[in-house]
Amino acid sequence: MDTEISQGHPLRRLLGAVVSNTFYELHEPQVEKLDDLIKYVSNLLVHFCHVDKIEKIKNMQGKPVKTLKDLLHESESLEAPFTFDREEEVHKHIGDYTLFFAGVFPEYLKFLETDNMIHHPDHIIDHVKTGRRSYGLVAEFCGATGNPDAILYTNLSQHFDINMHCLNLARKRLDEMGTDPYLQAKTLIID
Repeated sequence: MDTEISQGHPLRRLLGAVVSNTFYELHEPQVEKLDDLIKYVSNLLVHFCHVDKIEKIKNMQGKPVKTLKDLLHESESLEAPFTFDREEEVHKHIGDYTLFFAGVFPEYLKFLETDNMIHHPDHIIDHVKTGRRSYGLVAEFCGATGNPDAILYTNLSQHFDINMHCLNLARKRLDEMGTDPYLQAKTLIID
């Protein structure tokens, strides 16, 4: 099933505009390649509009990896076929996953930390620190291969808290708009 949202789709334009406005309000203008950062985070929101993208990483058995704990295990797994490309892909997804949930649905992370969910495997993981670290590792991988995206992933890592705050503010603005696709995604993830 093709779940890509076209470049001209109204949802992509809406999310891009909301994210762009919040980033320009909250980010320091001297952040290197701020426009690339805005585009990446806007695309992240569009990407995760499809729930199947949240569980895009598969384990050796082909089953979706559903928890951050298991994603971290996959990123460090020495089981065949281990490649640095696979490690980079998983760390990129960890960064995206943690930024998305910490920024857009922080109440989900608070839910994981409560006594009611003490048995959830992610309840003791610091999502912000983990996301920052994973983006930093991707930046190192990119830098080692001469990939110009190293700057983007460095910005994602170094400005993780601000990026998270921008996403949270964007979510609040979308809540105020009451857009149907966003409210459907929110209901699906939170409830």
